[in-house]
Amino acid sequence: MMTLDEITKKVLEQIDASGFKQSGAFNLRHNGIALCHGDSEHIKIKKKQDKPGIDIYIDGKTDGEEVHIPVVVDATGMTDVVYNDFYIEEGANVTIVAGCGIHNSGCNESRHDGIHTFHVEKNCNVRYVEKHYGEGEGTGTRVLNPVTEVYLGENSVFTLDTAQIKGVDSTVRENNVYLEANSKLYVIEKLMTHGNQEATSNMMVEMNGEGSSAQIVSRSVAKGSSRQIFHPRAVGKNLCHAHVQCDSIIMDHAEVSSIPEINAKHVDAAIIHEAAIGRINDEQLVKLRTLGMTEEEATKALKDKNLGIKVDSREDSEKYEEGTVSEQKTKAGTKVKKHSTVHVVVSSALIGKEIIVPDVSGMSEDEAQEKLTDAGFKPTSEFQYDDNVAEGNVISTTPAANSKAAKDTQIKMIVSKGAQKKTVPDVRGKSEADARSEIQAAGLTVGSTSTQHDDSVAKGNVISQSVTPGKKVSAGTAVNLVLSSGSDKVSIQNFAGKDEEELLSWASQNGLNASKQKDEYSSNYEEGTIISMSPASGSVSKGSTITYVLSRGPKPSDNTNTGGNTDNGNSGSGSDSGQQ
Repeated sequence: MMTLDEITKKVLEQIDASGFKQSGAFNLRHNGIALCHGDSEHIKIKKKQDKPGIDIYIDGKTDGEEVHIPVVVDATGMTDVVYNDFYIEEGANVTIVAGCGIHNSGCNESRHDGIHTFHVEKNCNVRYVEKHYGEGEGTGTRVLNPVTEVYLGENSVFTLDTAQIKGVDSTVRENNVYLEANSKLYVIEKLMTHGNQEATSNMMVEMNGEGSSAQIVSRSVAKGSSRQIFHPRAVGKNLCHAHVQCDSIIMDHAEVSSIPEINAKHVDAAIIHEAAIGRINDEQLVKLRTLGMTEEEATKALKDKNLGIKVDSREDSEKYEEGTVSEQKTKAGTKVKKHSTVHVVVSSALIGKEIIVPDVSGMSEDEAQEKLTDAGFKPTSEFQYDDNVAEGNVISTTPAANSKAAKDTQIKMIVSKGAQKKTVPDVRGKSEADARSEIQAAGLTVGSTSTQHDDSVAKGNVISQSVTPGKKVSAGTAVNLVLSSGSDKVSIQNFAGKDEEELLSWASQNGLNASKQKDEYSSNYEEGTIISMSPASGSVSKGSTITYVLSRGPKPSDNTNTGGNTDNGNSGSGSDSGQQ
């Protein structure tokens, strides 16, 4: 584990409220380099090779995990530029804690430009928390210029929670978000400036998909001679909804500008912008806009003007989050004395606040209905065939699991009717490749294949199939095929007068057997040649036996002497002595 110095620890305490720990998925950037980092099972962090920064890969099995990527700059005169890309797979539920703190004890400008791009796939829930903070006794300025680009997939939710705490002399924030169908964006921006600080927040939200929506709230306090500019631009290109709200407290000689730009490019695009800016001076003229501030924030703002606060009640609100001021009973513009009490109402719950749709896929219809009802939704059912989900179980929901929807929203469950029956195609006589293609296109599988000889089906084509053509079967059923290995007939070649070895060799090469029937003398065929064979013409099946008669050559003549005859013609016994 990396040991951190005291300045780094102090800055991290300001920008990472949940506490930076060197465990799980994390990356600490310090003065332009990665000081330490770690991966988790589902979140991997890789260093970029072409420019400074990291790629963060968040897989679809991430559920409720956090990844911490803070930046600390404590070197005066440094300009640190970093490019971070987030690749978030379908179904992921993740919180990303970023933020930057600058400690400048020198006389030169210290600056950090963080360019973050989010590639969010379908059905994700992403919360991005970013805090900015500056400190240090030096005269050098502290500059932060963040850029956030978000590409939000269908049915995904992205919450952008940003805060500029204090100590940042200059900031220009660029946020660009592009929403697909049924995706939702929530932005909560909190900004504090004092002295001669300047802050500009430019936000462009483009709602491209049907059913997309954006809720943007900016709350700020400007003191001294500081200057703030809030420039939201909401573009609706489909049936969509956006609500942009700027609530600011202005004090001393500060200046706050809200410059809305709303652009509807579709007849069903509904975009609203509200701005409320109140000024407090030191002559006890109160024009306080606490609405939308947390109870703690409102208490501090009033205490700074020697005023107290009393919560008269806590009530549900159609506009303000739980724990924020929803009504101010001491009206804005009222002149009051120091140490007076301002009466307010605090929201106990946001009516219509969106909650996460539970994942009921794979459950039985009854179980899913019960779970959705308990979560505050109104489930309905539609039915369709599905090859992978058992009959009666839930395939999916609309809105999708892990997306957000208001309480009492109707949730449509798609319930499986089981696997739809498939019709078996007739592939007899077709090539193996064509047969496989047709069987698979019908939602079935090819089982085993075997071969056999067939005189009428070409080699390689289908002779027969195991399931009758036209029959209705379950998806994925295996169809076995018998393929032709071609005809097994062999045309007979007559070997009469040829050597026995020629016949035997030919028979072996053509899958036939040859058997010698007998040997016999022949004056017409030389010894060792074939006299006759059966069959001698036509064709036979492979494995058949050809019989043949082999020549012994001509029969020898009878020239042997018998009966005691001699060459001189004498008869009788004894020997011919002749002359002595």
